[in-house]
Amino acid sequence: MGMPKTGSSSIHRTLLHVPPQLGVRYMHDHGVNLSRVLATICMEEPEEFPANRRRGRTRTELLQERKKLQQAIAEGLADPQASAVIMSAEMLTGLEAGAIKTLADWLRPLAPELQVVSYVRDPFSFVDSMFQTAVRNGKGKFNLGSHYPDYAKRFRKLEQAFGRKSIRYFAYEPATFVQGDVVQDFAARLNLDASDWQTRRTNVSMSKDAVCLLYMYRKLGPAEPRGAEAVQATARFMRLLETLQGNKARLAREVVQPVIDEKAKDIAWMEKRLGAPFAALPDKQDERAIRSEDDLLVLTDNAFEWLRLQGESLSSLGTPAKPNVPAISEAMHRLYLSAFEQRSPPKVKPLQKTL
Repeated sequence: MGMPKTGSSSIHRTLLHVPPQLGVRYMHDHGVNLSRVLATICMEEPEEFPANRRRGRTRTELLQERKKLQQAIAEGLADPQASAVIMSAEMLTGLEAGAIKTLADWLRPLAPELQVVSYVRDPFSFVDSMFQTAVRNGKGKFNLGSHYPDYAKRFRKLEQAFGRKSIRYFAYEPATFVQGDVVQDFAARLNLDASDWQTRRTNVSMSKDAVCLLYMYRKLGPAEPRGAEAVQATARFMRLLETLQGNKARLAREVVQPVIDEKAKDIAWMEKRLGAPFAALPDKQDERAIRSEDDLLVLTDNAFEWLRLQGESLSSLGTPAKPNVPAISEAMHRLYLSAFEQRSPPKVKPLQKTL
């Protein structure tokens, strides 16, 4: 339970397929981590949790579901065959302090030796990564300050609810990981034998062209519909965009630096808990890095060729240097709508049983 963009998806995907006979019980909700489940258990208004909102779940439905979820979690924590029981719920740090306390009070009798493990990412790379995630999730605004992690706000409520001694902070620094692998690093820190685990990589980053196309769509296009079908269509749409290869989307250091300078006290608060300063900001200047919204409103020849290969006519789209942004947005919307007509590839069935 910590920060997004810290390898939690790889840890989650790997744990789904760890054979239960190895002594690890990983609890999940039909292949999804437990952020939604635990939020539904502890929030006064669970229908306001983003995952429930996207699925169009009503308050009545969720309150009825809550009792079943509580029973399933309690049974999982009491699994006599497991030497370690693991839950992943990175999105919970966004909840109000009262909801976190409700969750801690409910879990404590069920798991007296509970540990809360949080990987912590440095502010520059976090803002850089979260900007792309925000665009993926529907945001079409160049507001980098909104992506700052607010360490004290995020983690203080965990410390107050679970107790400072129950929280373990690990710096998210891939160069220092065991075998250079966050999954192996996670296992080693918890004294778990991961020699038979097969790490599964997830969350493919998009090229700059793909982020630019998506940003134009988010800026001018309609809001995505809600419901389970829309969630699946969006996932297919994102996989399509990931096929647009090219230079990766990166924010320039100088546009993130003011955000970091303003948050010096908050950063010091987190570094004190980590016992070491965050890694230094990158010195190398990348001329292709994103410095303003204007950099998100231009494309390359490669992006136009990709649109052509998707069946889009280029006649009304302008030029790569001066794209017709409204027309690009309309083209992207057509591609999004086509995702509703497709089928998602079958998922590999997890070895760990669902709730």
